[in-house]
Amino acid sequence: MNMRVHRDVFKELAKQRILPNHRECVRRCSVSERTFSAYFGITHAQCARLWNRLCHSAPAEMSEQRPEFILDALHFLKLHLPTEVNAAFAGRDPKTVRKRTWEMIEIMAGVDWVSAVFSLSFLQCANKTASNKDFPSHAS
Repeated sequence: MNMRVHRDVFKELAKQRILPNHRECVRRCSVSERTFSAYFGITHAQCARLWNRLCHSAPAEMSEQRPEFILDALHFLKLHLPTEVNAAFAGRDPKTVRKRTWEMIEIMAGVDWVSAVFSLSFLQCANKTASNKDFPSHAS
């Protein structure tokens, strides 16, 4: 069974994908929530919650999954790019990316998302993100 994964794991994985040719920057730079969300549709904190929820709800299916596979699936769902483009972004061959992406999508589709505890915690995480400086105040 997979163990819980902290949101910083997803932040680091995203950094390796988004900044692959800037070796010095990969060590020092950080991927903001806005940038992470632009590539994957959710923040790194929400991604960690999603991963942990999937591990809890579908432990057998998640036993062969790795955190980078959920990023492949989220990237595909966000941008709907051809497999070859997603594979280049992931740094793996198209066949593996296609297989793992669809496995993750099927796992996500099979989970009962009507859990009050998960929905509330996921929404609270989203509200914290939305209340940040992403939306400037237009006070006169």
